[in-house]
Amino acid sequence: MRTQNEIADRIGRLQDQNDDMFGFQRDVLMSCLAMEFLEPFLKDGGRKSMEEEGWVDPVFTEEVIRKHMLDYLEFAFDKCMGHRGISASRSVQKLGEWAWILGRDDLLAFAENDGNYPQYGAPILKKFAEEFGVEFPTNDAFTRMANG
Repeated sequence: MRTQNEIADRIGRLQDQNDDMFGFQRDVLMSCLAMEFLEPFLKDGGRKSMEEEGWVDPVFTEEVIRKHMLDYLEFAFDKCMGHRGISASRSVQKLGEWAWILGRDDLLAFAENDGNYPQYGAPILKKFAEEFGVEFPTNDAFTRMANG
């Protein structure tokens, strides 16, 4: 699993390269940072505001990250099957970041490969489900979509 420093470095690279136009990837990454690592990415006064609202550093374990990812996978299937373009794309990006945090560069590469995205990311979602032992839709529509 990635360290806090590695996650902060990745956020910085995404910002520097403008590779995360809508911030979907940074959203996942930033949610895994303790305040001391998160603070450089906040606007002035951000820390104080968050502390006033009762900010608590996230629990950062492999089990917790995996649960977030797998819970989100259910949401992603709905967006894929509903042909929700931006939501489906966001889902794939977020899943890729959780995979990266877990040290699964192979899954991140699969998710980032545009050739695997057709049909609202169905092939990517199926791959994630298979890799993590999660059931995926077995209806004919999803099967066709996942097969490209």
